[in-house]
Amino acid sequence: MALPKDVELIMDASVFTVSVDVAARLLGIAKTTAHHHYTKTGHIASGVPVIRVGDRVLVPTIALRAALYIPEPKAGL
Repeated sequence: MALPKDVELIMDASVFTVSVDVAARLLGIAKTTAHHHYTKTGHIASGVPVIRVGDRVLVPTIALRAALYIPEPKAGL
């Protein structure tokens, strides 16, 4: 059985950030809830900060994996 696309994305060791929308789907919360929470707190969820780069808002995959108790992927050689 194939993993959902968003899970495959955060399990890729070469992907360091994802959008707030992808993070919200993985956390099972609405996009509007995620956006509202990070504008007030700087975090999309407890322990999951956002990184602002210009107009973009990104979520570090390392923090997202930790919040979801997903082990770190092994980097391919």
